[in-house]
Amino acid sequence: MSRDAHERAGRLIDRMHIEGLAGSERQWLDAHLESCGACAERARLTAEALASLRTVAVPVNPAIVGMAKARARMRAAELRQRDERRRPLWIACVFSWVMMLLTTPYFWSAFEWMGQAMRLPAPVWQAGFLLWWSLPATVAAIALLWVEWRGRLFNGRGEGAGWLEG
Repeated sequence: MSRDAHERAGRLIDRMHIEGLAGSERQWLDAHLESCGACAERARLTAEALASLRTVAVPVNPAIVGMAKARARMRAAELRQRDERRRPLWIACVFSWVMMLLTTPYFWSAFEWMGQAMRLPAPVWQAGFLLWWSLPATVAAIALLWVEWRGRLFNGRGEGAGWLEG
């Protein structure tokens, strides 16, 4: 067998234990391991090494565990708070989009009537309608982007982000 096949098998063995393999890659690896004793031995040794590492008990300072749990709880609270602050904005966006959909036929008729009354070519009043129709969604998208940008810039606490402070 070629050296490339053995190198590929080695990479796939490692990936199999870390992130798993897609069906075609798993089939190729199984076929290769059936025909190559050296790669099969590597796969067996890797599996045994990982199994032995999983059985090792690592003593951890309870204070460190407590600090990690506290930090995880703080981060979860920050994420909940961020979501709670954004909820009214999302509700406003959904309301805006629903109203836009409900009023579309009426505004289409109004723009058509105004276009005919002012003797405008159809593409002109239709372009005006499209601009008017997309305005609420555009404003909502800009508001969402602004909130996200502001949150990244100030970390939600009014403090400058570290990357800006040089």
